[in-house]
Amino acid sequence: APILPKPSITIEPAGVITFGELVTITCSISTQLLNGSFTLQRRKPNYRYVYNSNFYDMKSQLSSTNSSIFRFLEVSSNHEGYYRCYYKKAVTIRTLTSPFSDVHKHGSKPSSTSTKPSACRQPVNPPGSPFCRSAHSPEQ
Repeated sequence: APILPKPSITIEPAGVITFGELVTITCSISTQLLNGSFTLQRRKPNYRYVYNSNFYDMKSQLSSTNSSIFRFLEVSSNHEGYYRCYYKKAVTIRTLTSPFSDVHKHGSKPSSTSTKPSACRQPVNPPGSPFCRSAHSPEQ
């Protein structure tokens, strides 16, 4: 019988996320068994970590490919916590369920107190007019 591998999970942007930002969580799996569903699970940040406990299903999405993207348009403190995902696929009379992905911690901070790092580029710009860019903005 086919066995599903462990899915992988990535969160963008990486690192500390500012409240109000768009966050995407991508779950993917290397399998030929497509047209299954990905389920994203969350554990709140204040729970003492006990393996596999206190996770709950947050969102499930059907996927015709081997990955699924979960989007959170404006993150707030309500989204902080630990995330993981799993994949399920019904095959004939039974449903295969993958192992859980690794756990990703998602931390964020209020934008009012945020001091995003900026890189001031000298001497590319004229002296006295450094060009500063947010670490989150694309290269100019």
